[in-house]
Amino acid sequence: MKFFNASFTTVILRFYLLMLVCIVPFFIGAPVLAILALPIFLLTITGTSIERPTSKTADVHKNVPNRITSKDVNRANEKLAY
Repeated sequence: MKFFNASFTTVILRFYLLMLVCIVPFFIGAPVLAILALPIFLLTITGTSIERPTSKTADVHKNVPNRITSKDVNRANEKLAY
């Protein structure tokens, strides 16, 4: 998470989501659900951008060849022969 890094479009969309989460619970008769607006409010006001973390396994797979050749098969067979 990075603070003050969200785009203007993201902030506007979060504002609309915030209004939706604030207003809808009162129409359905459950005003307690409006407390769910607090995290959205904090994300909106701080301009936090949420990025998915890259997994360590993705870095491992970069070194794996795209196809297996006959040389790879022969090397594997030699290792298994021990």
